[in-house]
Amino acid sequence: MDVHYDSLEVVRVGSNFRLLDPESYERRYSRSDNEALEAGLYVVHWPVGIDVRRFDETAVYFGPFKSRADAHLALAELRARFETRKDLRDLAREYSSP
Repeated sequence: MDVHYDSLEVVRVGSNFRLLDPESYERRYSRSDNEALEAGLYVVHWPVGIDVRRFDETAVYFGPFKSRADAHLALAELRARFETRKDLRDLAREYSSP
C-alpha cells in the first residue's frame, strides 16, 4: 500500500525541541542549526514525495503564528504559493520572525 502525506501541516512547538503534531502526538524535532524554535504554532513543509515525515533537517518551519486561525490562513496561502513552485526556503523567511 502506498502512503502519501500532505507536504504541509500545522504543529504546535513547545520547549526542549518538542512539538505536537496534528494528531496530538508529541514529537522531537531537530534543525541543522541546532537552534530551538520559539514556542508557538508553525506550518511545516516536507519535500514532495516523502515516505516518512520526520521533524528533522528536511522540514522547513514557517512561523510562529499567534493563533490557530493565523496558522491555518498561512497554510492555505502557502499551499497556493507552493503550486507556483516558488522556493519554500525563500517563503520561510517571509513567514518567520526576524
